[in-house]
Amino acid sequence: MYSIKETRADHMLMTDTATDLYVFNQNGITEINKDALATRRFLSDVNDFGKVFPYRGGLLFNFNGNMAREKDNVITQMGEGLSPVLLDGEDIIAAERVNTPHTLQRIKPDGSIQWEKELKLSVERLVHNGTLYFSRIDNVSVRFSIVNKLSLETGEFKELINLDDYYHQKNLLTNVRMIRYHILTCYENTLVCLVNDKRIIGIDIESGAVKWEVEEWYDRDGNKLDGFVGGPLQGGRYGDKIYILQAATFSCFDLQSNQLIQLKTIQHDLNGSPLFIKLGTLYKDKIFYTADDKGRNWNRAGVFDINKEEIIWQTELPLSKGEMLNYNPVISEKHFFINDNVKNLYIFDKTS
Repeated sequence: MYSIKETRADHMLMTDTATDLYVFNQNGITEINKDALATRRFLSDVNDFGKVFPYRGGLLFNFNGNMAREKDNVITQMGEGLSPVLLDGEDIIAAERVNTPHTLQRIKPDGSIQWEKELKLSVERLVHNGTLYFSRIDNVSVRFSIVNKLSLETGEFKELINLDDYYHQKNLLTNVRMIRYHILTCYENTLVCLVNDKRIIGIDIESGAVKWEVEEWYDRDGNKLDGFVGGPLQGGRYGDKIYILQAATFSCFDLQSNQLIQLKTIQHDLNGSPLFIKLGTLYKDKIFYTADDKGRNWNRAGVFDINKEEIIWQTELPLSKGEMLNYNPVISEKHFFINDNVKNLYIFDKTS
């Protein structure tokens, strides 16, 4: 199904678009096409590099603390201290981090600012139907428990819910030092979040009310299981279900019934060796994963079919002691890519 095509040393994946990888290599950034594997030198002398966006026939990105645009191999500086966060049409939502307090801006194609808010985003965020849901950073502290929403069009901002207050009032999770959430998806006007690896909740995106909570999971026969799934969840959403492949279990959360079901336990790989799955990326109906043998040999990469509910391919890489596959796979139609912790980029060909 897949075979190793090549290994590129000193290639650390930084970010990607739908068509290309951007890797740190020899103090700069190299662009690699995900299908053709065509390579070009994109930037040199790079100390800092952020996400890349296709933008107006070129590319928009941040490097060395500044926002820039590349088109036809010409790079144009677009703003000191600016970092693009996302696009809304041709408008740029950018973070400004030079002045205090830091701000979030909507910048028009002509460079004018439509709105500006005193906000600093954390990495926890989701865009749905023109609205950004996120946790924010106040001064240097991440407000892990507060779910915020912001209209990309108008910049209107409000706190949707403070989960610290919510659980304090219900006298729940009292033994937890800090409430934090991980946004899983948005489904039928409900923000679905994993809270402290103890429950999955649904938050009304208009009122901020908690509509439902799930704190138990079951096997296929309806028997209650001990424990719960731990985050961040490895896998992703496919249709109206969130599929989770991690440790030794394959589970799904049904967004219609709000039930968490353990579908299968996975004790061994295709060779009969113990298997512990750590990281995974959902691509169509397959989860590409990295794993170890429960003996700290973190050298396995494989593919799990969510319809067949089984591993359909796996390989072991001859890593040296101390080396491990500790990054999520990145997948395209013809290849998939994995980094190890010493900056080797492994490129696999799809063979069938």
